[in-house]
Amino acid sequence: MKTKNGFTLIEVIVTIVISAIVGTLILSYLGNSLTQSGAPLARFQQATGLHKAMEIITADYRKNYKPPIWKPATGYTVGAIVVPTTVDKVGSNPNYISYFYKCTTAGQSGSTEPVWTTNATYPADGTTHIADGTAQWAQTYVLEGLKNEIGVGSKTSYKTVPVNYTVVMNGYIAPDPSNPATFLNSNSTPPRYDLLKVTIKNDLGETLTTLFTGQ
Repeated sequence: MKTKNGFTLIEVIVTIVISAIVGTLILSYLGNSLTQSGAPLARFQQATGLHKAMEIITADYRKNYKPPIWKPATGYTVGAIVVPTTVDKVGSNPNYISYFYKCTTAGQSGSTEPVWTTNATYPADGTTHIADGTAQWAQTYVLEGLKNEIGVGSKTSYKTVPVNYTVVMNGYIAPDPSNPATFLNSNSTPPRYDLLKVTIKNDLGETLTTLFTGQ
């Protein structure tokens, strides 16, 4: 008598049912991990893009908007910008440290630092020229250029570099006179233009803040 090897129809059906149940349990357990496996990568790309945007802004600031300290017996060309060596050179009020000076007449600075003007109105380009050896200076401020470059609202690039971000805060801040440990999102009197606060965010709502100083 011959015996046939194989599965009966009942065994096949039971195996299919059990496989379906096990498959459903596995899918339920791993479903979110499988269907949302790209979410961490997307968040990482968003965070990386945010840091990239701030790094580009910072590099521009370091290259173009951070003036050197004035030096004696040094040749300066028209358009060069310097800051006084100490706050005492422009008055006793520490707010005056925010002043910058642009060279209006090329020449060599003197052996001693000139007395800088302390015009509280702080024009974009000072009209009072300060004699310094054979060079001359006029009051100005440089962070305004960076502030204008950063702008407001949503951005798809910074200058020519493609990068996506939204500007949340782009303005000058100053110490609170009643509490020097805190800062106000507005200028003091006389005004300060040496501390620029910039906050940007990505599409996930993550933010990044940097303070740019003229010193």
